[in-house]
Amino acid sequence: MSAAGWKPDEGWGREVLLPPNFPLSQARLGLTKDIVEWDLLGVLGAAGEPLAGGETLGSIVLPAGARGPAFLVLPNFQVIYAWSRSLVSVEFLGDS
Repeated sequence: MSAAGWKPDEGWGREVLLPPNFPLSQARLGLTKDIVEWDLLGVLGAAGEPLAGGETLGSIVLPAGARGPAFLVLPNFQVIYAWSRSLVSVEFLGDS
């Protein structure tokens, strides 16, 4: 997978908390922002801590819909998704 862009020193992503006024149109795999931008939108780590990561690009995905958990996925997630586009992956990403 390293030939596809996998970076072994980076994770795939993490669970995050979205603010109540988060625009759900921003939660889609094709929309990336750097971590600072997500932080400015009020996105927090799962334990309520500020995000860290600076200019790393990521996308917000809601695999179980608006009422389920939210994840900030990083470039390694894109590598996994490009490598294995199974129905499980499609269900995870949704159509948003």
